[in-house]
Amino acid sequence: MPPGVRVAGTFAGAGVYEGCGVWVPGGAAAGRAAGCPPEDGGVLLLAGAGVVLWVGAGFFSFSFSLSVWASRLEPEANTRAATAARIQRLVAAVRVSGCADIVSLMVRCPAVQSKSRAARRGTNPNQIRPIMFVMEFVPWVELMVCWFAWVYPFLFRAPHFQKRPSVTASRPSLAGLSLEALGIFIAFVFRLPPDVHPGAARIAASAIFAILASVLSWSSVRHLGRQFRIQAGLYEDHRLVRTGPYRLVRHPIFASLLSALLCTLLLLTPWQWCVVSLALFLLGTEIRIRTEERLLAARFPEEFREYRRHVPAYLPFLR
Repeated sequence: MPPGVRVAGTFAGAGVYEGCGVWVPGGAAAGRAAGCPPEDGGVLLLAGAGVVLWVGAGFFSFSFSLSVWASRLEPEANTRAATAARIQRLVAAVRVSGCADIVSLMVRCPAVQSKSRAARRGTNPNQIRPIMFVMEFVPWVELMVCWFAWVYPFLFRAPHFQKRPSVTASRPSLAGLSLEALGIFIAFVFRLPPDVHPGAARIAASAIFAILASVLSWSSVRHLGRQFRIQAGLYEDHRLVRTGPYRLVRHPIFASLLSALLCTLLLLTPWQWCVVSLALFLLGTEIRIRTEERLLAARFPEEFREYRRHVPAYLPFLR
């Protein structure tokens, strides 16, 4: 057995529990009494907490955006008064400082700028507000659909609490999972300013990553079948899966999670925080991949060596 690997699982009224490494007669109750919680339950609890964290951060940001939009939808009289005041400041800037101050004032005054552009194009300025409203909410709808479609197969189609003996490397798996969760948390919390929209290019690119994340997650769970695990580990009757998305990459679940993160970053996050989020996520992913592949190489030495030689890990062209 590779170093640092513990035996875990449940089996016919008796269990081999994470943190114990020995058979504990009497099933889950005896394992808990011995201070050795079942491996699957603890990991599912952590995964559930991560999902709640992502959804909570998303709804917090969504409600904040709603409040910003509510403050923008001020009465028409106040809007006209504010526009008139800005025009007066613009005229004063023309008299005092010339063209440079006009440009800076126009940049600081997007309402005047958008109205002047609409006037030059012959567009009714009141038509701009519904368009901006749609641009504000399209990213959120896309984001919620992306994460729901990604997480659904793991929660409702993957097998949980399998009663089969297994070997598990829990500590590096949990460390990697924590770093990935931190990277995703940063993507949701450190967001673009409320008056800055991601733009059509970023929305289109994020839609591609959202579709890719959903396809990979559903197909991975389907082809992985009874080999599905959250922590790095191998069941006693484990087999090396090389069908479906596993023909393209060795770790399509990590590729799907990375795609969902990229969708989130493109829709919500400034570029400087994108770098921090991606760095933490990739670090955690590399920890989990190396842990899993040590187990696979020990169980399937020749077969996995051949598989690794021809199929990249989770990014194209990277072995």
